Amino acid sequence: MALHNLIALLILLCIIYFVSYTYITHLLLEFLSIFMSFIIFIVLISLPMPERTPFLQVIGTVFLSSAILDIPHTIYYAGFTGISNTGLSVIFWMFARFIQSCGLILAILHLKYKNLNTRFTSFTFLFPLLSILLIFLIKLLPTNIFYVEGLGTTTLKSVLEILYTLLFLTFSIKNKNNPYLLLSGVMFALSEIAFIKYASLFDWTLWFGHIFKILGVFNIAFYTLTNFIYNPLKDYKTLSDKYRREGEKLNETISKIISVQNNALETLSEAINCKDRKSLVEILRTFSEKENIEISVFSREKNIYSSSLHLPNAIEGYDAKKYCKIEGNETVIFIEKKMRLLQKSIDFLFSLFSPYLRK
Repeated sequence: MALHNLIALLILLCIIYFVSYTYITHLLLEFLSIFMSFIIFIVLISLPMPERTPFLQVIGTVFLSSAILDIPHTIYYAGFTGISNTGLSVIFWMFARFIQSCGLILAILHLKYKNLNTRFTSFTFLFPLLSILLIFLIKLLPTNIFYVEGLGTTTLKSVLEILYTLLFLTFSIKNKNNPYLLLSGVMFALSEIAFIKYASLFDWTLWFGHIFKILGVFNIAFYTLTNFIYNPLKDYKTLSDKYRREGEKLNETISKIISVQNNALETLSEAINCKDRKSLVEILRTFSEKENIEISVFSREKNIYSSSLHLPNAIEGYDAKKYCKIEGNETVIFIEKKMRLLQKSIDFLFSLFSPYLRK
């Protein structure tokens, strides 16, 4: 996370250093912030209801609302003859930050709530509608309430910027267990500190103010994309790989069962034609070696064949949980139990041997 922010900070500093802080530079930086805000809104509002908590609902609509007001702020910014209106640009900025800071406080007030109801959803969508309405109403306000050309910022603006700083820090503290949200609040607070007092819209403090603001949006966007796009896709891939491996194992097991069934049928066919126990034992030995299944044969309680030296020499030594038992005419056959499905096949097929043990 720290690396991501460091890289973003260096890129932004390089842009400003090599291009210089102009109307176009400000336009690019703000549109980057606006674009990320729209991404945040789209991702969070697209979440299904069980995952879209009131906290996420508020964050999504708040960033959309502030982005709407940042558009005229960017257009009216100083430096474009015939369009620029410095005082109007600052007013749009102040109302955008008002909605953003108050909205984030509203979000943390709903952190403990998990269920989103229709009434609250409708209420949060008033934020973007308010922003659209403010675009028209703000033009009715005096353009010098926050910034006076040639003098700089007003006392009212400085006081409000300090208030916004405190609200953003509160958001940061309340989300101290989430690194992205914690850092976003800190970045927004640093941005507001840079805008408390300045004489010109091209002062160096405004460079850092806009950089910190973009980093704040960047961390919210990273939080959103990581938790609701990247991690779900990563989990999906993990589950997909897991089920693919399980499917391969299942196919292998089914193939094994089919193979054992075919071999057992062949063995049964040979057993039908065998003349004595010796021939039957030889058939079972061949089957045991081929399928790697332990088999032991007793005739009149005497062990006459064992596929492995470690097998018990007495009938009493065989555990019913590990070996299935086939009896007939003083002959007992113990067959190792393996996979459940495989064992059912073996139990059924070898149970057909019983009539031939009487030969």
